[in-house]
Amino acid sequence: MAIAANFRKYAEAMALQLVLPFGRPIWNTSRPTTRLGREIRSFITKAMKARGLVEYPVVPAIPQWWKDAQTRALCLVKFLREHQLTLDLAEKVEEFEKLPSVGEMYKGKLMTVAMHRRLMRLQIIAAEEASGDPELIKIAAWRRRGIKAA
Repeated sequence: MAIAANFRKYAEAMALQLVLPFGRPIWNTSRPTTRLGREIRSFITKAMKARGLVEYPVVPAIPQWWKDAQTRALCLVKFLREHQLTLDLAEKVEEFEKLPSVGEMYKGKLMTVAMHRRLMRLQIIAAEEASGDPELIKIAAWRRRGIKAA
């Protein structure tokens, strides 16, 4: 009784729990024995015939403005790849001590991901400060403020 009362109050809950047979209809027997069953079958058959008569549209072609936008985006990526600056900081970073991998011991403690990232940032900051370039020194100062390192 309580379940039926709930379904009367909340019809959307019942609709969510119904099993809806989408797809091709399947009948239990070759011919329904009740008048209602035969009517339902005739309506389903008419619907299936009508569905077969419907012509589905062909997949629309990609608009030219979209193709043009993709072409321009690829040209931009190509231009940026060709003209990007290469900074050779690897030699300066290698001068510093090599950091152990995550999970290895470092100064009596187990190296964590956070500790590894922090030490890598400190090495990059030290390399920027050692470069002598005023722009890189300014960037290093901003980085030190960001990680609150002295």
